[in-house]
Amino acid sequence: MKNIVIGLILPLLPAVSCVEKIVLDPMEEMPVVVNCVLMTERTTQELDLYYAKRPSETAYVPITDAKVVVRDASGNSHAFQWNGERWTSDFVPAYKTRYVLEIETRDGKKLSAETTVPDDYLLVPNPYFSETPYFFRHPQIYIQYNTYYFARTTGASTFEPYSGELYAWITCGARLSTDHIDVDIFNLIPGKSWDLILHPYFDQVKVYYDTYIEKLPLYQGFLRIHQRDSFTGSVPEEYFIEDNRADPNNLFILSSDPELTELNEDGTPVMFKYRVRFVSPEYDRFLKDLITDKWIHEDELAQLYSMEPVYSNIAGGLGIFGAEVTRSTSYFGYLHHYIE
Repeated sequence: MKNIVIGLILPLLPAVSCVEKIVLDPMEEMPVVVNCVLMTERTTQELDLYYAKRPSETAYVPITDAKVVVRDASGNSHAFQWNGERWTSDFVPAYKTRYVLEIETRDGKKLSAETTVPDDYLLVPNPYFSETPYFFRHPQIYIQYNTYYFARTTGASTFEPYSGELYAWITCGARLSTDHIDVDIFNLIPGKSWDLILHPYFDQVKVYYDTYIEKLPLYQGFLRIHQRDSFTGSVPEEYFIEDNRADPNNLFILSSDPELTELNEDGTPVMFKYRVRFVSPEYDRFLKDLITDKWIHEDELAQLYSMEPVYSNIAGGLGIFGAEVTRSTSYFGYLHHYIE
């Protein structure tokens, strides 16, 4: 497949039962499926609840009569209500907070699950390079390659580099490249990082191109990074000047094909917008099971689920109860980035 789009990390379509090989007696009742991903950028949380579909059936049977509640460790309770299409509840999940999902259907079935919302993480650009590698100094080439680091918010408009464990799914253009040592390789494709440079003029300056960057591999559509504790970057220290704002040990190279899907206020295209979805461990495992060896179009998600068993953390049923923090870092011009 081609043109992978990780719309997967948005609330999933009600098709989790498609990934399970469920063989039941014709009279046996189908299991209950739950899809719920708590999102910090939303004021209304959504949940899908339905019975798994038999192979002979053409539509899912939603469950509209149940008690659905999410609780946090402080005792706060958030009840979900059926709105005619799905279950919703008006609240914003808190960072670094554990939530428990409890469901009881009208016929007495009980389901439960737990997840922890990630911290308020960021993808932060680091624009301070040595003048030695030519590609870092040329404005047009510079926009293709930069070093970044993961950070977490520590207060109003303040943050600090973070080298601990996290789960991040990064999208931008059709192809991306990185030297992060914890990137997954299941969507590795032929080619090297140099292939991302498309301007004809760049062939004339390839002699200045740094071999460290040139050898970095390409990934199609997204990067899945499970950063381990005590992460240490591998970018050569000679690339950075003395007043570098970040410890080189926290840095990694990140590059992408141009996206050109949005415009700046002056009408010029936003060349790069890295969308980073920081997810809970449960949700990360669920997503990885779905797409480890599949190329999936967003609009074909329901049809292209793997038929192998997919991870579920729903006690008493199937599906996923997870959490996500979504942030974006955009490139607007030479040495000009914007984080949201």
